[in-house]
Amino acid sequence: MKRNIVLSVIRLIIMGFLAKIISTLAKIIIARKIGIESMSIYSLTLPTMVLMINLAQAGFSTAVAKLIAQNRKNTLKIMISAIFLSLGLNLIIALIYFPLVPTIGKHLLHNSLTIPTLYCIGCIVPLVSFSSLLKGYFVGIEQVEKSSYCQISEELARILFIVVFVDIFINQGPSFLAFFAMCGMLVGEIASIIHLILSLHVNLKQKLKNSKSIDKNEIKVFKKQILEIAMPTTSTRIIGSISYFIEPILFTFLMLKSGVSVSKTTIEYGIITGYIMPLLLLPGFFASAFSLALLPRMSKAIANKNYNYAKKLLKYFTLASFIIGLLFSIIIFLAPNFFMNLLYHHTKGASYIKKYALFMVLYYIESPLNVAMVSLSLEKKIFLESITCNIIKIITYLIFIPLFKADGLMIGVLSGVFSTVFSYLYFINKGFKKLTKDTKPIIS
Repeated sequence: MKRNIVLSVIRLIIMGFLAKIISTLAKIIIARKIGIESMSIYSLTLPTMVLMINLAQAGFSTAVAKLIAQNRKNTLKIMISAIFLSLGLNLIIALIYFPLVPTIGKHLLHNSLTIPTLYCIGCIVPLVSFSSLLKGYFVGIEQVEKSSYCQISEELARILFIVVFVDIFINQGPSFLAFFAMCGMLVGEIASIIHLILSLHVNLKQKLKNSKSIDKNEIKVFKKQILEIAMPTTSTRIIGSISYFIEPILFTFLMLKSGVSVSKTTIEYGIITGYIMPLLLLPGFFASAFSLALLPRMSKAIANKNYNYAKKLLKYFTLASFIIGLLFSIIIFLAPNFFMNLLYHHTKGASYIKKYALFMVLYYIESPLNVAMVSLSLEKKIFLESITCNIIKIITYLIFIPLFKADGLMIGVLSGVFSTVFSYLYFINKGFKKLTKDTKPIIS
C-alpha cells in the first residue's frame, strides 16, 4: 500500500511539474505579449473570477470526491445528483452576474477597461464548474493522476491559442488584450473538459440503462449528503473569495485616497498579483498534488478508524510540502532579479521577493491541512476559521496599505496565511484527540 501511495504521488508530482512549467510558460507569453498595463487590467478582474467560480462550484467537487471514496457502488447516483445541483446553481448565478458587470467594472474596480474581461469570466464559470465535478470523480476513485493530466491539455490549448492569435490583435488597446488573455483561459477550460470526458472510459449505453432504474428518492438523499458536505466547505471558500474580491477594490480605494494615481495603482496591483505572487507560489503544484493524493486515503483511513495511519499520512504529506516550499523560497530569495529577468524580462517588483519570499513558506502546508480538516469532518470549523482569518486580513489592509502603500497588500496576504495555518493545526490536533478519546485506533 505504501508503495502504491509513493508511486501515485510521484506521478502526480511529475505531471504537476510539467503542468506548472507549461502554465508558467503561458503566463510568461501573456505577460510579454500584452504588456504590464494590460496584465494589470487582467489581474484586477481575477478576484472577481475566483469569487464567481467558487460560488458556482459550491464545494460540490470535494463532496463528490469524499462520497465516492467512501461509497464506490453509488458513483453514478452521486454524479447525477451533483450535476443537477450544479446546473441549477450556475443558471441562477449567470442571471445575476451578467447584468452587474458594468457596475463591477465602473464603480467597484474604478476602471471601465475591465468590463470586456468581466463578461468573458461569466462564460468561463459554468465550464469550470463542470470540469471540477469530473475531477472530483477521478479523485474519489483514486485515479487522481487523470485529473492532473488534463491540466497539461488545458495549458497547451491556452498557449496554442495565444501563440496563434496574439500577434493578430497585438495592436489593439489594453482593454482588448486583457480580454484576449481571459479568452485563453476559456479555450483552456474547454480543452480540459474534452480531455476529462475522453478519460472516463465508461460504457455510456450501460450507464444510461442504469440511470433509468435509479430511484428519485436516492438522488434526493445524495443531493442532501452533497449539500451537507459542500455547504460548509463552499461557505469557507466564498468567504475567502469575497475577501479576495474586496482586495483590489479596497486596495484601489486606499491608494487613491493616499494620493496615488489610478494608473499607478493599477500597475502596482498588477505587478504584485500578476508577476510577484505567481513567482512566489511557483511550486504550489507540489502542495496540490499532495492534497489530491491525501484526500481519498485519509478519508478512507478515518472512516475505517485507522487514526494512527491517518496521522502518519498527514504528517508525511505536510512535511514533504513544507520542505519543498522552504527550499524554493530560499533559492528565490537569494536571486530575485535573476528569476524575474528569466521569466518576465524585467525586474519590476523584485524587491517584494527579497522582503517576503521566506515568509511565504507556510503557504505550502495550508492545502494539505485543509484536506485534513475535510477528512476529519471539521467543515464548520473551517467556516469559522475562514471568517476570522479574512477579517484579520481586511483589517491588516486597512491599517498597512495607507502606511506602506503596496507593501501593505503583501503584509495582508501574509497575515491571512499565518492565521489560517495556525488555526488549522489547532483544530486538527483537537479533532484527532476527540476521535481517539473513546475509540482504540486500528493499526494499519
